[in-house]
Amino acid sequence: MEITSATKEEVRERYASAARAVIGAKASCCKPGLRCCDPITTGLYSADQAGAVPE
Repeated sequence: MEITSATKEEVRERYASAARAVIGAKASCCKPGLRCCDPITTGLYSADQAGAVPE
């Protein structure tokens, strides 16, 4: 699989957005340590995509 500059830019922007959210956060959305609080991994997949993952 070839990684294009557009893919690199999309990844870079997602991480930058997550970093800005952490810097600007005043309150947590949930208990610390829960995955829902991780701004980098939250929202990576739609409900349909997540539902298609085998157990």
